[in-house]
Amino acid sequence: MQPPPPSVVSTISIEHVTDAVVAASGALRQALAQRASTAVAHAFAIAVRELATNIQRHGGGGEVQLGMAPGLLWVRALDRGPGIADVESALRDHWSAGRPRPLGVAPTDGLGCGLGAVRRLMDGLELHARDGGGLEVTAWKRIVGPR
Repeated sequence: MQPPPPSVVSTISIEHVTDAVVAASGALRQALAQRASTAVAHAFAIAVRELATNIQRHGGGGEVQLGMAPGLLWVRALDRGPGIADVESALRDHWSAGRPRPLGVAPTDGLGCGLGAVRRLMDGLELHARDGGGLEVTAWKRIVGPR
């Protein structure tokens, strides 16, 4: 169940690999400005970087929106890619680009653990196909309180 709609604090265009670093840095600053603990702030920043990296690597570019709702840090990742045919598999570790990653073989484009990591780091995660193509991923993290 998604939390109340957030107010968007910033939108970061994701076209190049370095844009993921910019998005993660903005997420960390936002979390610390909201007085999130260091652990919560870094978990949020890591999740944002994973989502932004996926946009650049698999989604044909797009944007990351960082926002807040009462007691929550919030991110929405919007890409222009083909979407994800099998969401449950994509949330498992060692799954990337629509197929399992072979174990014992050095990956050329990531470990296939990004969406699973986002699910573990955040308190909520939803994925939806976008009208007209692409994927929308929304995730949120409580600033304080139990996980």
